[in-house]
Amino acid sequence: MQGRVLAALVEQFTRSFNAGDAKSVAGLFTEGARIVTGEGRLIEGRAAIERQFAAAFEQNPGQTIEVRTETLRFLGPDAALEEGQRLARESLGL
Repeated sequence: MQGRVLAALVEQFTRSFNAGDAKSVAGLFTEGARIVTGEGRLIEGRAAIERQFAAAFEQNPGQTIEVRTETLRFLGPDAALEEGQRLARESLGL
């Protein structure tokens, strides 16, 4: 059951990302969430996550993503650690 819920969240994240909707992407994270960028930078908190995605969408308009979950570990009834890969495609603007 928990795995299906997380898969639905990953699917919503992908749709929101592909739409370039930073607010919707950030809304999938808790207030105290932490993410690590591809460059290894730690981003903490929902507001900072929204700013990070907004900047990324501005720098790369039309970029799309595919998420591949590799490991999923449930830390408790309402917390999980998901690790995997992202496959990003930049828009050629043609």
